[in-house]
Amino acid sequence: MKNFKILLNMFSILLFSIFIGAIFLFLSYSLPTEKIYKNLQNSLVIQNFTEDHPRWGKTVQTQTDNFTVGIMLMKAAYPVEKNIIYSSMLNPSWNFIENSPTKTLSNVLQKNSNQLDENSFIYPRYWHGYLVPLKTLLFFTDLGYIYELNFVLQFVLFLSVLFLIQKNFGGKYFFAFAVTLLIMNPLTIGLDFQLSSVFYITMFSIIFILMKNEFLLRKNFFIYFFMTVGILTAYFDLLTYPLVTFGLPFCIFGLMNKEKIFSQEPKEILKFFGANIFSWFFGYFGMWSGKFISASLLTEVNVIQDAIFSALYRTSLNLNAVEGAKSFSIFQVFDNIVGIIFRSGGIILVVCIIVAIYLLIRKKIKFSFDKKIFIFFGLIMILPFIWFTVFSNHSFVHPFLSYRELSITIFAAFAFWFEITKSKI
Repeated sequence: MKNFKILLNMFSILLFSIFIGAIFLFLSYSLPTEKIYKNLQNSLVIQNFTEDHPRWGKTVQTQTDNFTVGIMLMKAAYPVEKNIIYSSMLNPSWNFIENSPTKTLSNVLQKNSNQLDENSFIYPRYWHGYLVPLKTLLFFTDLGYIYELNFVLQFVLFLSVLFLIQKNFGGKYFFAFAVTLLIMNPLTIGLDFQLSSVFYITMFSIIFILMKNEFLLRKNFFIYFFMTVGILTAYFDLLTYPLVTFGLPFCIFGLMNKEKIFSQEPKEILKFFGANIFSWFFGYFGMWSGKFISASLLTEVNVIQDAIFSALYRTSLNLNAVEGAKSFSIFQVFDNIVGIIFRSGGIILVVCIIVAIYLLIRKKIKFSFDKKIFIFFGLIMILPFIWFTVFSNHSFVHPFLSYRELSITIFAAFAFWFEITKSKI
């Protein structure tokens, strides 16, 4: 009976979220696009949109996704087509020139007119919730100020989370989380709207857990919390590195309540993990499906069919003609993604491993294996690899996005190590 009530509450929250999400999109699409277009046109930073996937450094970690950011900006500035509901549900924009959103955006802005395209490009299988803040900000200011605001806010969140982790767990976890974020490359995230949504959701979730842990424990509210995080991820993100919004906050939540969690039997730990990951996926896929079902019902377009086709393709081990027309193995997916870590941020991890081995040899650290701790953090560590296996096509095509999922494995590995060792230093 208790579990039935929880599921009923989850369905109610999901339906309410779908309704509210649609309302916010309707409101954002009611903003006059002429002003948004002019502010975008007057942005000096738009001159940097000359490549779809530029890098500010030599490694893949420095690669930004102007391809998707170009799509985001075009959808923000595109006039309402037919009516607000139609545009909110189908998210139209100008058709690509040479399959390049950056070239298309540049061409549209040079025309000095934001007229409707005869054959618009619709992208309805995602919510495009980022348009709510993006359209609003572009209505009041130009793109340069938005980039500055984005970077400053993320820097403040970065410092806030590190401060709270230091306060709650001490210096070693401060170090672990700092290393994890550095490998994710916060500079690239700050320069890329496409990557920012997951960062914001993750950081705010961690701050909430660190400040309101007792509230989450009350009547199992953490189930609804992780479901809400999944809902927000589906609403704002365009399938970048979404699992991070569960993995890192859940790891922090586990550390905040480790005495309670690790005092239970392994079976109970598995049930606790399963309940929370289920709630996140329920919110994530439930909210996601809410968009293409709503779009199909409110328009004459079969968005459900498009979403199913896309899901089947992104979970396959094949590439279409546009992306390479070949097959690959799951081991190539792993090699592609893990290789990014060891070609760039891997030097940090190697140094950490060497130091740990040295301290063990010199007996500066006392090692005590605990099965319960291993089960909890081990399950978290393998989550990204399960994700890569399921979303194999997406992970293979977009490793410069997907590799950030490994931040879950890295931080969980740090946490496992710290929890089974005692320092004599």
